[in-house]
Amino acid sequence: MMVDVKLIKKFKNFVSIDSMRQNKKLQKMQLLQRGNRLSVMPLTKEEFDEIVKMGG
Repeated sequence: MMVDVKLIKKFKNFVSIDSMRQNKKLQKMQLLQRGNRLSVMPLTKEEFDEIVKMGG
C-alpha cells in the first residue's frame, strides 16, 4: 500500500519519543509499546491530535 505524505506545517516544538512516552494520553500508542520499532504505523485521531498539540 502506498501513502502520499505532504508537509502542511512545521511544529514549533520538537516532539521526541521520550516526551511522547511521558504523555499519559499516549501510553497506549502502538509505537511506544515495548518491542516496536520506529516505523510507519497507524495512529488514532486522538493520538495524532495530541502529538500536534505537543508540537505547538
